[in-house]
Amino acid sequence: MLARAFALLVAGLLCGACNDDGGSAPADTDGSGCGLPGDDPGPCCCFPEPGENVCSTEALCPSISADCGTGMLGTGDCTLDPASDAAVMCALTALGAESAQGSVSWAISEAGGLIQSTGILHLGGDQTALEATIEDDSETQRLAVVGGLPDDFDAAGCATLETAGQRFECMLNVTALDQRSTCQDDTIASTAG
Repeated sequence: MLARAFALLVAGLLCGACNDDGGSAPADTDGSGCGLPGDDPGPCCCFPEPGENVCSTEALCPSISADCGTGMLGTGDCTLDPASDAAVMCALTALGAESAQGSVSWAISEAGGLIQSTGILHLGGDQTALEATIEDDSETQRLAVVGGLPDDFDAAGCATLETAGQRFECMLNVTALDQRSTCQDDTIASTAG
């Protein structure tokens, strides 16, 4: 029960939008209906089906891996190896640039491995899309959400925090997107046990 409640809390944290700015950026799809000439795509055009993304996922930085041990995200227990800490700093630099286009990804292990989550934040200028998967002992939830980067997100402030875990958790504040919409919310109950 606690794992499910925390998974829902993380799901609320991890929220994002797709590049539908009418062509001010290079085409970022494989032509599957998102950004075709003459189209006025909806913000969810990147996610036509659960688990499917037809928009670009070019990585801006290496993927980040955080291990919270037996603790939980938000309690300050998460640790990152030096490569992941460098990836957080890279991501914060990208998130601080108004014109950044590409993706930032991460994986988190919590509660002794009972909760595993992954996220990919797709930046497209002033629009952002987020894909997240959260697995615990009772279910797997896959989300795709869209919205704008939060106005109060302070990438430079996050970069000055003392520990790698603090910098990472601060970076995740960017997923509290403004005017967000849910494109997909696919929850699958576990058949184990």
